[in-house]
Amino acid sequence: MSIPIHILKITCAVSIFLCGNCLEAASFIAVTGNSENGEFRENSFYEVETKKGRARYIGSASVAPNQLAYDTLNGNYYYMDHGGSNFYRYDVNEGIEYLMGDLTAYGMPAGKTGSGGGDFYNGRYYYTPETGSSSIYVVSLTEDGRGISRQTPITPFNLGLINPLDDGSAGAGLGDFGDIAIDSTSGFMYGSSSMGSGSELMTTFWRINLTDPQFEMTILNANVGSVYQLAFDDNGQLWGNSWQSGGVMVQLDPATGEIISQQNLQYREDGKGKWRDANGDFYDLASTGSRDGFPVIPEPSQTALISLALAALGCRRRR
Repeated sequence: MSIPIHILKITCAVSIFLCGNCLEAASFIAVTGNSENGEFRENSFYEVETKKGRARYIGSASVAPNQLAYDTLNGNYYYMDHGGSNFYRYDVNEGIEYLMGDLTAYGMPAGKTGSGGGDFYNGRYYYTPETGSSSIYVVSLTEDGRGISRQTPITPFNLGLINPLDDGSAGAGLGDFGDIAIDSTSGFMYGSSSMGSGSELMTTFWRINLTDPQFEMTILNANVGSVYQLAFDDNGQLWGNSWQSGGVMVQLDPATGEIISQQNLQYREDGKGKWRDANGDFYDLASTGSRDGFPVIPEPSQTALISLALAALGCRRRR
């Protein structure tokens, strides 16, 4: 049976319209702190639509949130106190904040605060303290995402070659953050931080391969001109916001860290009325879309089981 041409035209037009709307719906999550907020509410979560930079208020935290991450499957924001070491969960559906614990009890370095970078990937919360750390920390959560199971540090094997400074100062190790964002389609973690000191200071944009057991690190750009908060949107595009930029969001090229495009963030008074350009910036951004992807190295318990199995197999063969 043939389909009338006018029906085909209508179907195609509707499909194009819907597809276009899907692309326009891309967004990332952002959070303000207690300064430089401009017209945005203090210590609050926003969903930022990437086409026009419109930021819609979602809710607020009891602390200045940083190291923000989003578990899209279970509807949880994870973050730390910008000036402390407490770890929180905000249930998006309930609109309620929960204190999950102090991460120093799980191995977060003493004296560090939660003002570094964070993201969520494959059921785990990844973060790094604000300055001078040589490790990314992986927080494994309980199955329902409401409790902490354990924390494991991971360190790029070649970090010392990239940044020889390891004295714990601001630019040592992974540097002064900045932020991290994980591409769930590749298993690559991207980061923005200042490394080194004095004449050796680099404003870097880098990548760590989470699927590599040695976590190889690659500097993609040693002079990007700014340290960014980072997030991938639903369509896999990388976005950034620079502190004290005056309300500017930028789309970045993941291969180089260079700016592809930029536009002003927008707000509405009390969520109503006309959209206006904002002059405030965010403490942190969080990726959206699927947060599941390429498998990361086995968990410590899994590694132990694999080692035992291989050892048993070896003994069996020697017999």
